[in-house]
Amino acid sequence: MRGLSFISLAVFLIGLASARPIFAKEPGFNYTDEWENTELSLPVLQEAVNSKNCMQSLNYFQACVSAINAVLEFANPGYELVSTKYNFESERLEKLIQSYGVLNFVEWKKQPAPKDVFAQVKLDRAERRAKNAALIESWNSLRVKSFPFTRTLTNALRLAFEKNEKAKVIYANALNSYLQLAFDPHTYIQPASYFEFQNKKEEQSFVGIGIFLLNQEGRAVIQNAIEGSSGMEAGLKPGDEIISVDGLSVEGKELSEIVSKIKGDGGTAVKLQLKRGLETLELQILRREVKVKNVESFATRAAGEMIGVIKVRQFIKNVCSKVKDSVEELKSKDVKALVLDLRGNLGGLLEEAVCMTGLFVGIDQVVVTQKDLQGVEVSQHQSKQEKIVDLPLVTLLNANSASASEVVSGALQDLKRSWILGLRSYGKGSVQGVFDIGGGVVKAQTTARFYLPSGRSNQIVGIIPDFEYYRNPIPTELDRYAEREEDEYENALPVQGSSYVSPRLSEIAKLSECMTNTGQADVDYRREKELLILPDYQMLKAADLLRCVQMEASAVASAKP
Repeated sequence: MRGLSFISLAVFLIGLASARPIFAKEPGFNYTDEWENTELSLPVLQEAVNSKNCMQSLNYFQACVSAINAVLEFANPGYELVSTKYNFESERLEKLIQSYGVLNFVEWKKQPAPKDVFAQVKLDRAERRAKNAALIESWNSLRVKSFPFTRTLTNALRLAFEKNEKAKVIYANALNSYLQLAFDPHTYIQPASYFEFQNKKEEQSFVGIGIFLLNQEGRAVIQNAIEGSSGMEAGLKPGDEIISVDGLSVEGKELSEIVSKIKGDGGTAVKLQLKRGLETLELQILRREVKVKNVESFATRAAGEMIGVIKVRQFIKNVCSKVKDSVEELKSKDVKALVLDLRGNLGGLLEEAVCMTGLFVGIDQVVVTQKDLQGVEVSQHQSKQEKIVDLPLVTLLNANSASASEVVSGALQDLKRSWILGLRSYGKGSVQGVFDIGGGVVKAQTTARFYLPSGRSNQIVGIIPDFEYYRNPIPTELDRYAEREEDEYENALPVQGSSYVSPRLSEIAKLSECMTNTGQADVDYRREKELLILPDYQMLKAADLLRCVQMEASAVASAKP
């Protein structure tokens, strides 16, 4: 592998590209095998994690501890290298394996599945922060900055290799854990073949039964079944609650754990027990490849008017052209307004985000500006698309709308082209350049921040909705909980600039009053719930907002002489 002499691939990502779907086995690609086909080697890991390099600064110290813990995960999920300053309940400790002075190598007892998943999530976050604070205290207590990281890594690898033969996968996981703390959370490596595979994809696909799940007040509820999937063919419906998977109760399980039980190899079956109203059902469903449309659109009637909805799941290749096709199709159905649904969209390709924004704002509008990490402008991206629609527009966001989604929604908000409804977005305002570092490996590295047309940055603060609503009219504590950039990463790039204040406060107040006085969302939500339909309060509120926008436009038009 050629050190760190980068060769630019001229591709810029603005998404949580390192996050891979937990529910998916990707057809046509074996991530583990692809690492084994690279030239990633032990010396590369040792160059990063060694007694000299790890003691350069607190960041490197934390990064090296994280890398060794990533290796230990392969040996035993209970193994961990922790600060001796970390206070914990003694009954959690299985045994102290070895003490290294400021750090202890311990084995934790296996914990029973939590009954209160939400409480456990909050506990895990607090524990993560406590461990990091203790690590900082350990670093500060070292009079002589010395620790045997080289020997500790060797011992950790020996334990890992006893349980796992995929050496390069271990090296890769350790290096990514290291990079995300030594540099920033969005710096990582991956096989070049995987990057190319992802970059060519126009649709998403996975092996499973084709359902999306929601955590609704601690229950695993089906949000929808994908068209053409075995789940849809088996009759799964929105609102169905999963009680057990293959005879094992899902009570108290995290959503990710339930999903991992449902997924499996193609051609195998999974047995689900479901609750539908007062009825209990048992279904056996075959797992197979599921293709997910990255862009979906449909027309729906709301308050007597046809509204077009466009759902974009990820900013991958050809998203812009597919959104354009969707808009044209909806216009042919004589829709009077549009909803752009970017909820759960983690981002992707910058060029697709800029292109898509142009469809709504027109040519030569500044969509986003990039500045390097020292604040020097490096590029400005203007829309090159002709405006294809003038219809009123509402954009939906949530805490999982990140990066490219924030570019699009933030630009539409700044240019007063769309109202934003939902929840504050994730808050990732950085750009990653992807570089070939040789040996079949690429490295994504944060190279710049992006700034919206008004000059503001969404880093940490996210895109603030004009109208804040949850998926439920009375949100629970669980509904309110979210893991955004600042929650997930203590070393995230800091906030820049002053807090966002909408320049349209009087318009927002007038529309809010209209929605309160004339809106149908609450009535429709209760009616759909009674019919055992899983209602989407944010979408219902978007329909109310669009109706009020049209009413206001009509009032202004009639007042003109």
